[in-house]
Amino acid sequence: MTIDIEPLLDEPALLVKGQSRTLVLSDLHIGIEWDLYNSGFLVPSGLERRLKKIEGYIEQTEPDRIVLLGDIKHNVPQISWQERDEIPMFLENSPCTQKSIFSRAIMTVELNSCCQKTKYSPPPFQR
Repeated sequence: MTIDIEPLLDEPALLVKGQSRTLVLSDLHIGIEWDLYNSGFLVPSGLERRLKKIEGYIEQTEPDRIVLLGDIKHNVPQISWQERDEIPMFLENSPCTQKSIFSRAIMTVELNSCCQKTKYSPPPFQR
């Protein structure tokens, strides 16, 4: 079996084609705007823009599954108010959560704790 890997140029994503089509998204860093604000830079939330970009990736690649790789949230080990607010919104509104695999990352506990107040339950982490 041949596996082809196609990067989405200038994007933090790639498509792996083999027996199935897997869209790999890396390092979303949801909540980075709060960290920038604390450093003196006022940057509006990028959540809506991220969701639209992901929708575009999905339309472009038509994946069978999606792998969220690396840092989904920005702060480790803390959880900012923005992450507590936006990560559940991302997981509940993202088109990729229906067929996602989350990679094990350092923020596993924080990601799960952000989802406690929502109906969303992250899928199991896979190695």
